[in-house]
Amino acid sequence: MNKKFLLLILLILPLLSIQANEKVKTTLSCQIYDYRGEMIYYDCVQTPFIRAEFHNNPGESHVYEFETDDIVTLIVNGREQFVMQPGDSLHATIRYGENGRPEDVKLSGSERAVKQNNLRRDLKQIQLSMRYKTQLLACIAIDTKPADRFRESQTFWEKANKLIKLESSHCSADFLNYLYAEYEAIVYGSYIEYPPLYADTRHVPIEKQGIGDYWNIINDYQPRADLASLRCMPYSEFLILYCFYKRTKEAHAAGKTYTRPNSLEGLYKELSTFFDGNQRDATLFLILSNYIRNGKEIEKVEPYLKEYKEKYNLNKEYAAILDSLMQ
Repeated sequence: MNKKFLLLILLILPLLSIQANEKVKTTLSCQIYDYRGEMIYYDCVQTPFIRAEFHNNPGESHVYEFETDDIVTLIVNGREQFVMQPGDSLHATIRYGENGRPEDVKLSGSERAVKQNNLRRDLKQIQLSMRYKTQLLACIAIDTKPADRFRESQTFWEKANKLIKLESSHCSADFLNYLYAEYEAIVYGSYIEYPPLYADTRHVPIEKQGIGDYWNIINDYQPRADLASLRCMPYSEFLILYCFYKRTKEAHAAGKTYTRPNSLEGLYKELSTFFDGNQRDATLFLILSNYIRNGKEIEKVEPYLKEYKEKYNLNKEYAAILDSLMQ
């Protein structure tokens, strides 16, 4: 090999190493019109370490640059959500209506970020056009029959899945996993949670609800374990419900009754024995962080937090967030 060429490689390698270790900036900017609040808030679903606030100056671009290694969801003023990945640059022009809610949102910026967030908005429009409710208690309130809820869920899932597949070539693998996790949590959550909820509130036994064999309703479903899916908080919540469903099914088969745990000790024990790997990490993080945020008898969480960090924690960001919440 030419000595000069070899010397050039040796000189360049350290520079490449430095560049490889540099974190890529991710940017969200918003121009907001007709908003009545005094402050503009950006909050991240996944971590309290990513957040910003600005004084509300109509038409001004409120620019926030941050570092992230993973897919994140930022919520603007508690309503508009934007899913972003490392290196994304996204600009949103948001106009509020008379009802105080966002009425019109236009996106620009890096091509992938725009297309992915527009896809997510299009899926939301399908949901709204179908009047498909995501809150099961809202279905209970208007007495939606479980069989009807199942049919609506199936129709919604078919439409959503068709659109996602149509636009998938414009999306990253992580974004698609996140998106599927988000909507599987809604649809499959309805399948396993609505029948017992309806039975408890409307006093109609599951076997008389006209939904077929409840205990085999999701036999073919394989819960997600990839990291992008587990960044979706509603999916971690769904995994907890999935655990309860499987435990209830086991008890039913044995002619017994399963009682869902309602204490930190019971939840921690159940989830740590039912799940493993990334799923265990995500679900334990969820219940521990929720308990700490609740702010009552914080000292009770300390032994579980210690064991979690020593035995089960894989995502070090989770541990850092829990330590921050404990301060």
